Amino acid sequence: MLIGFDVSRYEVVSDWNAVRSAGYVFGSTRATVGDYYTDPTFESYWQGMKDAGILRMAYHVLAPDRPQNQIKRFIDLVRTDWGELPPVLDLELDRGVERKVITDKTLYCLKELEKASNRKPIVYTTASFAASHLLPAADLGSFPLWVANYTTKPIPTMPSFWTQWVFWQYTEAGKIPGINGATDLNWFNGDQDALNAMAGIKPAPPVSLEEWARQVDAWARTRGYSGPKLA
Repeated sequence: MLIGFDVSRYEVVSDWNAVRSAGYVFGSTRATVGDYYTDPTFESYWQGMKDAGILRMAYHVLAPDRPQNQIKRFIDLVRTDWGELPPVLDLELDRGVERKVITDKTLYCLKELEKASNRKPIVYTTASFAASHLLPAADLGSFPLWVANYTTKPIPTMPSFWTQWVFWQYTEAGKIPGINGATDLNWFNGDQDALNAMAGIKPAPPVSLEEWARQVDAWARTRGYSGPKLA
């Protein structure tokens, strides 16, 4: 598994290169909430993560008491740079809204995100939120899951609509060089090749035997070899 983080205006980032050098290869930052709020740190954090070579996800927090077309605020903000990893819909607010309304708005926003980004968006939620505030929906479980469950156990408690997780937010008390204060930490359920595939990064083509021989020959000559040159 690989380790990453998520941030918003509540975390003060002083050095993105230090974050990357500490081994954090992916991260997420809050972009918008409902149809009324844009995180003031989003643009600087989004660019800073990119410059440091951190694979990025942007997330929108669903406000169930606001119109379902709230997702337009998020799409308008990120449409020129979606990030390397798919966008995220954060489900953690209920605001007294009934389950059917939350479920309908969730599915609407996910489908709009999928159309706009041409990628399958990720759902962030907890088992307890899903059980209390979402109705069973076959479509919902088809979206990749980012589950939040703060525990020292080796596996998270899963929402019933999903059978596997892609990301797991396992603590809110992480310490990361370059970020002041406690930070949410996350596991990715795979290796670097799998994360690169999710990010659309193609593996480098294999080096041919001839090219490998030329590279070895060049290296050897830097160390005093003076034999016949390869054709």
